[in-house]
Amino acid sequence: MPGTGRCEGGPFQADPEAIPLLLEMLEDEEEREEAARALSRYGPQAVPHLAATLDIITRGQEGEETPGSLYRRRKALELLGEIPGGESLRVLMDWLEDPELGVDAALVLASRGYPGNILNRIVVRRLLEGFCSGDHHYVSPCGEAITSLEGIMDLVLEEIREAGEVDPGCLESLVGLLAHKNPRLAEDKLSELILKEGPGLPRALLEAIARCREFRSVFREAVEALLEEGSS
Repeated sequence: MPGTGRCEGGPFQADPEAIPLLLEMLEDEEEREEAARALSRYGPQAVPHLAATLDIITRGQEGEETPGSLYRRRKALELLGEIPGGESLRVLMDWLEDPELGVDAALVLASRGYPGNILNRIVVRRLLEGFCSGDHHYVSPCGEAITSLEGIMDLVLEEIREAGEVDPGCLESLVGLLAHKNPRLAEDKLSELILKEGPGLPRALLEAIARCREFRSVFREAVEALLEEGSS
């Protein structure tokens, strides 16, 4: 296995020239776990290679990216998330806007510890996108990230408010998720938003709040009254 040897009685010796081969091996189901373990031991010297492999897409006969290629690129993002320092962070931030890997980059930033200075709207938008995608690869991890990151609820609600039309099923799941995590805090934040925006909020959001049994009945009844007022 390239890049995984040890000197006799000494520390791990990594050959940087082996990194491109290890990255190729990530596409092989039988080799990828060992290759990922080896790559994780290179640290910062692997960053340029990991960044470069994100741009390399292997396509099948139909022109679509192969599963192995997608795995390699996703794993490269994960490995970047394990490497401390500004260089790896910049690469992850650059990929937030990518239509294919933006959600993956947001998840990696969340798992990295999510430094306060990068708690921004694009990350929240990508996490919500993944949560609402219906893709099993994203729904649960994005939900966990949304509920675990300190200070994120305000940004989530602000994003929902500005998004306008949001899938009602996704909104209901999201409200339930926030309420289950901390029902009183969710009530307080939603109350602030309702007082500020009133009937201007998406009706689907108000309906999701009114149906959420995690909230106190008095809060749900107040939201129901607001819905009736908007219908009259």
